[in-house]
Amino acid sequence: MGLSWCFGCPADSPPKKAIIYFLIGAGFGFFFDHSLSTIPVDFYDINDSSKFTPIDVIKYWMYGPVGYLFFYMYDVLKVKPAYSPIYIFAWALLSLGLEWLSFSLGIFHYKHGYRLGYSFPIYLLVNSIWVILYYLVQNANDYPAPDRQSRT
Repeated sequence: MGLSWCFGCPADSPPKKAIIYFLIGAGFGFFFDHSLSTIPVDFYDINDSSKFTPIDVIKYWMYGPVGYLFFYMYDVLKVKPAYSPIYIFAWALLSLGLEWLSFSLGIFHYKHGYRLGYSFPIYLLVNSIWVILYYLVQNANDYPAPDRQSRT
């Protein structure tokens, strides 16, 4: 459902950008979940155990639409760089709320003293990187594609 929304909803966004933004969301979700939920830190379990299962693959793809929505809304709202910290902060709060919901539903199981509030600086970092990536992707569109004809 999230995939269809990403690629079917906004007609003004090129499919290449949708794919890039989706993969950024999924990739960051995968990276940070594995960084924090596996040995040596092992701060939480996702689902019922620490073992990687096929359902985990589906879960990581669910991060994609969230990442896409972050970039899409940033573009639609035409957030000026001076207001980026407010946007980043708001999304960090939203992400914290989604994590709280996941914790309440039993998707996340915190261990070793980890608490919900510890995720907030991580969300601030990720969202800050995402804003930088947004501008990199936007600026990449300003340059013409290289000529692919063979030169003789």
